[in-house]
Amino acid sequence: HEFDYGLEQLDHLVGSLKAKTLVCNYKDLKTGKTVFLPYAIRKFKNLNIGFIGCVTPITKLSDSPQSFIDKDGNDLYTFSHENFYEVIQQNINEVRALGADVVILLAHLGDIDNSFETSEETIHRTTGLDIVLDGHAHNVIESRYVCNANGDSILLSSTGYLFENIGQLVISGKGNYKTTLIPVSKDAKQDLAIKAQIEGFQATFNNLPTIAETPYEL
Repeated sequence: HEFDYGLEQLDHLVGSLKAKTLVCNYKDLKTGKTVFLPYAIRKFKNLNIGFIGCVTPITKLSDSPQSFIDKDGNDLYTFSHENFYEVIQQNINEVRALGADVVILLAHLGDIDNSFETSEETIHRTTGLDIVLDGHAHNVIESRYVCNANGDSILLSSTGYLFENIGQLVISGKGNYKTTLIPVSKDAKQDLAIKAQIEGFQATFNNLPTIAETPYEL
């Protein structure tokens, strides 16, 4: 939903991050380049871990379509709906070629909607992934193993939504890995500074004028 309020606000949010933003299937059609980094490789002890980011190709339809077209209705950006799985495979191949020992797909796809590209279908149609950490469908998946195009078992995990769980991925020095979900206690002590900030946001929201409903003319 970072796309919901237009690309200017998206740029502001990305600029405020202390982390890298990775999206391999969001491309500027004018330059032919991805808007953000498609992947990153980080070394942890003796292992090179490759991270590839992707977002559901229906982002352009479900959020702010006017942000992705010019005044004449021409597409300015693509989320690779036509060749999504090929784009994912290309990035997996590149990360492997750069020496990644473990490849993780950081996905916002969902695992259940058969009408569009899903995390399970992405695993089925690719090779070279080890782990997929998913979102979008809001399902709670601690550890699910899904066969890739070669019949190998790939680990899929998702934390749910509304901060129900904290997902934990542990990778051993030998390259073994597992995922667990840590439930967030409803009785957890609140951070008073964060609580005050949320109340401030809510107060501002409550004071905003409402938009009167205007009946459509038939």
